[in-house]
Amino acid sequence: MNFRLWVLLLFIAAVPPAGLNGQSKKEYIRYLKNNAVDIKDTAASWDAVADSSFFKSDIFWVGETHAIQFSYDALWILFRRIHEKTGFRYYLLESGYFSEYYLNRYFESGDESFLQTLFNATKGTMGCNDDAYEFYRKLYRYNQGLSPGQRIEFVSIDIEHQCVETDKYIRSIFMKCERPKDTADFINQFLASQGTYKIPYKNLAADMEVYPAKYQGMLKDKYSTVQYIVRNINYLYLAKQSANWGKTRDSLMLENFKTRLGDCDLKKSKIFAYFGTVHCYLARCRHGETIASLIKQNFPSLKCSSVMMLYTGCSRMMPAWLMRETGHSHFPKDKEFVNIRFDNDARHILRGSSGAGYTMFNIDRIGSVFRSSGLYVDDIDSGFHTADYFQYIVFIKDSPASMPYSK
Repeated sequence: MNFRLWVLLLFIAAVPPAGLNGQSKKEYIRYLKNNAVDIKDTAASWDAVADSSFFKSDIFWVGETHAIQFSYDALWILFRRIHEKTGFRYYLLESGYFSEYYLNRYFESGDESFLQTLFNATKGTMGCNDDAYEFYRKLYRYNQGLSPGQRIEFVSIDIEHQCVETDKYIRSIFMKCERPKDTADFINQFLASQGTYKIPYKNLAADMEVYPAKYQGMLKDKYSTVQYIVRNINYLYLAKQSANWGKTRDSLMLENFKTRLGDCDLKKSKIFAYFGTVHCYLARCRHGETIASLIKQNFPSLKCSSVMMLYTGCSRMMPAWLMRETGHSHFPKDKEFVNIRFDNDARHILRGSSGAGYTMFNIDRIGSVFRSSGLYVDDIDSGFHTADYFQYIVFIKDSPASMPYSK
């Protein structure tokens, strides 16, 4: 699957099939109403939906459709509840090392300029919005209330999408090193180049592989970080030239996860992971494996749970470039972002089962209709059912779109 087709699938992610897989609408609603809690209601007990077995998970995947405002409110409620019950230490990012670096610097120092640098570098993306910015500010204040040894750290496992800023970071590290005096040496030639990334970084990775001692001597304690980032820039181009962008990208995320296991000792602490919808599927899709599914397969000792945010009557912020990528011609040509309607609640089954706030459903109980249907799963593979992909739904309705980051 090429990049454009994968972007299109993400654009329509989680749009459900029209049919109900042999079950009646009443059957779905009856089951859902008996397995629901309004998580926005602070007095409500979660025990009927998220009992002790849920909190025993090692990785909590939360899947969202990007740039819908109420997602961040629901995320905050989920984050607080899961952290209070488990004390997880790591927040897994659907982004490259650049984001991890600046978020951790912000959390360590309290200097908001680090957060601003990150958001200014990612302008034009769905994740660069005011709601995400305020979420991180709120999370910083929460983190400050924890004891130093229990504070949350960000860990990235995605390929490196922010080449411009990441390249600046790599160059700044090398410029502080004692480099070979020979101007013909590769690293000096690399630092003299500007404006392109694919070929220079392919050559830099090759030179680091051939002459590891040279780079270890130069970079010292920065060696493994630089090696990891250089590899990730190359991973971006590897995914782009692949016939299946999504499958390749997620397989490379798995390689990064394996690397970070050693860096951060991820197995010794629970992990909270907030990713786009399909990345949080715990079973294989028709067009390939997602990162959550790959981790589940490769690390069977890690117990995974997946919570999927689904929506009705909502709007989402869509970048104009993504509209163009997916072949949409009917949008204002003079705008950088467009708000579009988003609804993936087939026949309003979730709306008919939900409360006033954000309703969380457990769809994996014995007798669940979701154990025999494929409702709400995009790109479902044969032999699988909804509860194989995710076990919980958080239902969001009537949300406005996020606003582009404006600070």
